[in-house]
Amino acid sequence: MPNVTTCSRALAALHSEGLLKNPACKEPVVLFIRQATEPQEQRHWHATAHFRSTAAAVHLRGRHFRSQAAYHRTCKEELSHEHVVPNIVLYRRILDEPIITHAWLESLLRYFGIRATITREENSRLLRDSMPSGFWQVGHPLFRDPFARYKEAGLYESLEPLPGRSWFVSAA
Repeated sequence: MPNVTTCSRALAALHSEGLLKNPACKEPVVLFIRQATEPQEQRHWHATAHFRSTAAAVHLRGRHFRSQAAYHRTCKEELSHEHVVPNIVLYRRILDEPIITHAWLESLLRYFGIRATITREENSRLLRDSMPSGFWQVGHPLFRDPFARYKEAGLYESLEPLPGRSWFVSAA
């Protein structure tokens, strides 16, 4: 997560100025949350997604891509890039936190800032912009589990972790 430190510092600076929880700053705060986990150049998110579903892998099997850009373009057109914990959920979590520090923000973004490439059908099975109620309930098995939506939708077992730095493998 190359941008986590930079984005958490920016969020901490907004907090120190009393702007982090200002409704007028909601869009840039959510943008910082998203950018914290994406590649530096803001391209090819599919190639660096932390997880990929088995169905997405099957969809791509047998295809040969000339470049990381070609891999990303195909994924973008045919699959879904998904933040495992929606960015708006992290925004709401920040709004609820009474004591905000740079370290806390960085930890939050590292723990919950997971991305996945899944099929569009799988994406349609996930809760939109929210987490299951158990995510918020102390003592519940899904309490603060970043994969709570995936577990509830029966998709968690199909996730494969990124095997290296990129899903793209050169055909050369």
